Amino acid sequence: YGGRGRGEKLLVVQIDAAVNSGTSGGPAVDASGDVAGVAFCGYAGSADNIGYIVPAQVAQNFLEDAAGGGADAGLCALGISGQATTNDALRSLLKMGPDDTGVLVSRVAPRSAVDGALEPGDVLCRIGDGAVANDGT
Repeated sequence: YGGRGRGEKLLVVQIDAAVNSGTSGGPAVDASGDVAGVAFCGYAGSADNIGYIVPAQVAQNFLEDAAGGGADAGLCALGISGQATTNDALRSLLKMGPDDTGVLVSRVAPRSAVDGALEPGDVLCRIGDGAVANDGT
């Protein structure tokens, strides 16, 4: 979902609940009863009876910024666009083995955190100690 504001794209998750105007803003809980996010009804042009959540981590970041006097620390972002490497033909072209994981870097934003370190055509396999899955998760 591309918000208006500063043009950042934030993660939202579609849920299996009918959320309409007037019923947004409540917690969405998982099977364990933990808050998974804040429910909302979508955005202009979307259909009725489709619910989404802002993940709890995104809402927590906002609340911490607001509690700190409203100074917006922003959101972390690598500044890349990527393509999943789930297609066998693409994996073969990239010489990825059956156990290799990662995403194909298709774009690097100028002056981003990885400008000069990554370039289109690279396969991003790890971030720190975490493996990057073929679907980008």
